Amino acid sequence: MGSKAILISPDTASSDRLAHKLTLVLGTSARSKVVCDAPKESNIVNTDGADVGNSLAVDDYVEDMYKFYKVTEICSTSSHQVHGYMDLQYDITERERMIVVDWLIDVHREFQLTPEVLYLAVQIFDRYLAMDLVVTKEEMQLIGVTAMFIASKYEEVSAPNIDRFADITDNACSTEQILEMEKSIMVKFKWTLPFPTAYHFLVHFLKAAEANEEMGNMVFFLAELGLLQYAMLKYCPSMLAASAVYAAQSALMSSPLWNETLKLHTGYSESQLIDCAKKLVSFCSGAAAKECPAVFWKYSEFM
Repeated sequence: MGSKAILISPDTASSDRLAHKLTLVLGTSARSKVVCDAPKESNIVNTDGADVGNSLAVDDYVEDMYKFYKVTEICSTSSHQVHGYMDLQYDITERERMIVVDWLIDVHREFQLTPEVLYLAVQIFDRYLAMDLVVTKEEMQLIGVTAMFIASKYEEVSAPNIDRFADITDNACSTEQILEMEKSIMVKFKWTLPFPTAYHFLVHFLKAAEANEEMGNMVFFLAELGLLQYAMLKYCPSMLAASAVYAAQSALMSSPLWNETLKLHTGYSESQLIDCAKKLVSFCSGAAAKECPAVFWKYSEFM
């Protein structure tokens, strides 16, 4: 994959230390069963209380918004299974998908785009590949850069010019090819992008966790590791987001790891998140850092 972005190898030793720490804590928490099954109203924190009176926060509609996101993610995943698409492919592999997504993370950082763009771009990329299409290795970068182009137009107030997207591929993809692929993708999607991403849930769940900057960085690091792994497509966006919060809570020794407020706002108990959280943690090793350097480099100063 051609790219002007310079990839610098991360500190694999620190990655291994983080993975070891997370694994130990998650193993302990799996046995502890801290969370209660029946939340008590008195112990639940109103996470949107600080936004009362702020018209921009639309606090009156937050609960309805996230109910809608939950319903939408269930409908979109049940009607369109994404996680099995590699079974249809003969020329691309999970590793090649990971390389493209890692490259997209680098492009996203270089263009200084909003976080929403990255999560939407990866979801567009995967959903397009899942539409009974057989693609070649050569098409992967074109699909990826076009997905980022579409996502930036959807989420950014002022999206980068299409020429910048062509340039970032070292002209492996022309503006004409990107425009043609954009049309192909949007026709397949019937000109709508109705699906929520993990980012929609991450913002809400971090608020419920009363997360500080350190925890926020760790949560986004784990969530982006999840974007890289094809195996994580079997989990819906809300579970990926909740598991990233749970794994970060474990790493930072928060007590309790999963309280009644988090259970209420995420819709998941601790036992439901253990499997997904452990998978996220397994991607923190030094070996993984060599395979997908962009996300490790992006968060290296926080590790």
